[in-house]
Amino acid sequence: MNDLSRLETKVSKSDLVSMSSLVWGTWRCLKQFNDTQSFARFLHELQILGVTTLDTADIYGGHGAEAFLGQALREMGTAANVFQIVSKGGIRTASDRFTHIETGHYDSSPAYIRRSVERSLRELGRQTLDLFLIHRPDYLMDASETGDALDNLINDGLAKSVGVSNFSTSQFNLLQSGMTNRLVTNQIEYSPLETMALDDGRLDQMQFVKLRPMCWSPLGAGRLFEPKGKQAIRVRFALERLSDKYDLSGIDAAAIVWTLRHPSRPVPVIGTGRIDRIGNVLRAVSKTIEHEDWYRILVASRGKDMA
Repeated sequence: MNDLSRLETKVSKSDLVSMSSLVWGTWRCLKQFNDTQSFARFLHELQILGVTTLDTADIYGGHGAEAFLGQALREMGTAANVFQIVSKGGIRTASDRFTHIETGHYDSSPAYIRRSVERSLRELGRQTLDLFLIHRPDYLMDASETGDALDNLINDGLAKSVGVSNFSTSQFNLLQSGMTNRLVTNQIEYSPLETMALDDGRLDQMQFVKLRPMCWSPLGAGRLFEPKGKQAIRVRFALERLSDKYDLSGIDAAAIVWTLRHPSRPVPVIGTGRIDRIGNVLRAVSKTIEHEDWYRILVASRGKDMA
């Protein structure tokens, strides 16, 4: 029996994380909003649209985004309780405002994971995270020790569920082998401009074990809107045609619909601060594009025919 078969036997419906159809990412929030009041108003508008899952990380905004988000949530009062919070930890940067670091590195040691989560909870003003992710794979990770640390986060009520971000399939399987609880997702980069996950097994794995991947930068980190280079120009043109054909109200909606077409049912993480753009995307997520149209975007991205 291979590793994936062993993983499959552990999957249950209770392992699946409940998220809104789009997740809003906070990585630029300190630049997008002048104060917590304007941020709180934006979050209220997200809530009205039904975007209730927020993605953050301890390092976002120079280690300041979580505190800013926490203050905005407090501005909202009890209305903020509707939001699910996803946070990430495990990257130690030279700009860390909490600890002096000379060399940036990844750290999945039990002590650091625990300290990172406890700090995030204080900054966010929460008692528990809905989902905690290890932000990047630590090459010095001891799977048994890190697995125990993640299990303890759940057992001690600091996180309802745990997962990983940017892990390969083998790294995912290795960490899962050291755990009692299930890893519930792998947050990966996946977009019409970044399609490697289609070939390296990460999306296959999520589909096999019946878990939904989270996808960061599904709009290519803004490169679709100001395309530079042949790939981005080709993809933008193809997305414009897709938008026209399916009445998708723009290339951003077209890119998200393309991402959602994969049978692993990805959950896109978007970071735009424009409510109108988020609304346009939400109106499009229920649409399904034809098989050939999906491949037309892939061909534009890779610059060569599939057959």
